[in-house]
Amino acid sequence: MLCCQALPVVQLLCYAAAAGEALRPYQKLSTFFSTDNSVDVALRGGEPGYFEKCLAEWPNRRAYEKLAVAERLREWLGISRDVPVKQDGEEMLPREDLSVIAGRARRLLEVLFGTKLSGCGDRNPSPEQIERISEQASVTVEAYRQGIMALAADHEVPPDQFERLKRKYKHKIEVGLSKAGAGDGIDQMHDLLGDWPPIGRRYEDLVSIIGAKGENRDSGVVYAFDFAGGNECMFCLTVRDGIIRSVRVRIRE
Repeated sequence: MLCCQALPVVQLLCYAAAAGEALRPYQKLSTFFSTDNSVDVALRGGEPGYFEKCLAEWPNRRAYEKLAVAERLREWLGISRDVPVKQDGEEMLPREDLSVIAGRARRLLEVLFGTKLSGCGDRNPSPEQIERISEQASVTVEAYRQGIMALAADHEVPPDQFERLKRKYKHKIEVGLSKAGAGDGIDQMHDLLGDWPPIGRRYEDLVSIIGAKGENRDSGVVYAFDFAGGNECMFCLTVRDGIIRSVRVRIRE
């Protein structure tokens, strides 16, 4: 079981995990499978089989996507601990506490990070259970973030590679709403974050690669794209002291 005192050990393990992920070749995967919206679908049970698909595929996502998914899962632990999951309008029968949203969130976090968290899917969780699982989830997510950031600090992007990235992407990603080819911009932004893992990197370097700053919003620094009949795809960056700490993708209809 994880605890706050175990943080250095967890950070070491997460550093090793992040290093292993960085060595894997970049595979082009769907941008929309790791959005906040897809997490919500997996937890609420609106699409049969989707939860099982996420269990199988989310652990293979890129580090920034795994971190984004984990942050959304952690939010659900805090706001819907005992909300029942429904399939086709019918409440699911209890099954390994996956019939409640918090139980599903716990299970997905365990699979993402290969760790074990105490149960939190009881219909009426005690305050102690709620506090324990929330603390464990926070420790795990933050340790993973620190592992990725430590890896980025130890492995700066070589100047020649950085110049290649600028030649490939600068002024070619159409940032903003209602611009022609915005759908292509979404794909290119997704590809860029595969070529240049963003967590622990300088935001000013991202601006240099793209050739444009993001928009400052309440959710952070946002690169927004219009697609599919007026919907908005937002790449939301959390930046602290000039360093990118997370990138979450959200769809707003």
